[in-house]
This record gives sequence, structure tokens and C-alpha cells, in this order.
Amino acid sequence: MNLYILRHGIAADRDSRKYPDDGDRPLTRKGIDKMTRQVAGMNALAISPDVIITSPLVRAAQTAEIVRRGLTAPPQTATSDALVPWSHPSRLLQELTANYPSASSIMLVGHEPHLSCLVSLILTGDILALIKLKKGALCHLKISPSRRGRLLWALTPNQLTKLAQPNRPPPP
Repeated sequence: MNLYILRHGIAADRDSRKYPDDGDRPLTRKGIDKMTRQVAGMNALAISPDVIITSPLVRAAQTAEIVRRGLTAPPQTATSDALVPWSHPSRLLQELTANYPSASSIMLVGHEPHLSCLVSLILTGDILALIKLKKGALCHLKISPSRRGRLLWALTPNQLTKLAQPNRPPPP
């Protein structure tokens, strides 16, 4: 299975007065614009997941919807509490096995440090985070039926955006 792991886009700053429930923090205008440009890079890579599974927190759900609408072949979406930041990554792997056994390609949209721990669990069997995903970063793992995998690539938000830009001739 191809597993694409995407950290949500740039969100509003933490502010307990404005957002008493941190799960209500939305993407900023900059976050929406940047993620929209990044989807063009995803299309350049021909990313076409069967399903996008997102955390229920607003910023992740908004990111998933931007990606879903922007992909060349919009997939179905689902929400999973196993993608909230305080969930153990093994719970998500169990859910994928139970609910998506025949999926060939899945995109997960969530939060740090949960996603980095998930990548580490898949690659090494341990949740000790080996990488840290920036907001809007995307990585691609190839997963075996045993839910172990290998990292094929990891891209920053800027790299994703540049993939969508047409090749420009070098300056004279």
C-alpha cells in the first residue's frame, strides 16, 4: 500500500481566549493559499489516494478538504479519532488494517508529533520520532501487509509547490 502522510497547513496561533478548544483552530488565509498551491505539486506527482483520512480537528479537516477538491481525481474522505495528536499511532495502524484492507493508496492528514511517531513506528517498530514534519509537509511510505514499510520520499511544503511550477529557462 502507498501511504501518504500530510501534516495540516498553517493554522491560527494557539489562543485559549479565541479558541478555548484547540481543536477549533482553523487554517489561516496563508495556510489555505499555500496548501492550495501544494495540491498542484501533488497532482504533478500523480498522487491519487483511494481515500483521505483526516483528524477531526478543524485545521486538519480543512487541509483534507483542500486536497480532496484540488486533486485530479477527488477521493472519498473519512475522519478518524486515531489521527488526533494524543492518540497512539498503533491505534491508527490497527484501524487501517480493519477498515481499509484492500486500499492501494491512502492519505492521512493530521498533526505533530503524532505523524512523526507514526512514520517511525512504520519504519522501525518504535515511536521514537526520526523526522519532524513541517506544516504542510508530505511523505510517501510503501507499506507491506505486516504494516512495516519504507520511506520513498519526504517533501517540504516549498518543494511540493515547486513541483507544480513549469520549468522556466535559466536567466541569461
